[in-house]
Amino acid sequence: MNDVPAGFKQAPDMGGYNDTIQPFYYSRENDELRMGFEVQAQHCNGAGICHGGALVTFLDNVLAMGLSHHLGVMEFRPTINLTTDFVGAAKLGQWIQSKTDFVHTTASLGFITATLTGPNGPVARANGQFKLRRK
Repeated sequence: MNDVPAGFKQAPDMGGYNDTIQPFYYSRENDELRMGFEVQAQHCNGAGICHGGALVTFLDNVLAMGLSHHLGVMEFRPTINLTTDFVGAAKLGQWIQSKTDFVHTTASLGFITATLTGPNGPVARANGQFKLRRK
């Protein structure tokens, strides 16, 4: 992709299923982690719009990495719960970008929300609950 917004870097391959959404990009600006990707053919369904499964996979990564970024320790965080609302379409060739909002942590769980936005407005929103490593 030639139109990656300034400040974004390509995320490394993580291996396994997560690579189905590659390439995706990240930016750390003003202590905020943003992630994005260009909708490519492998992300699309037969109608030429981004498949919901690709969006959920991306959101799962966005939420887990956003929580890790907020907590200051990048580590694997198993997903306990993930709810997603699809609120718009992401079309082939469009740039989709995340914004996360930290909610809360308990002794063993972290809570975070995210919104994915494209050029025509919101595409999806999600709430995530992740297992935290015991200290």
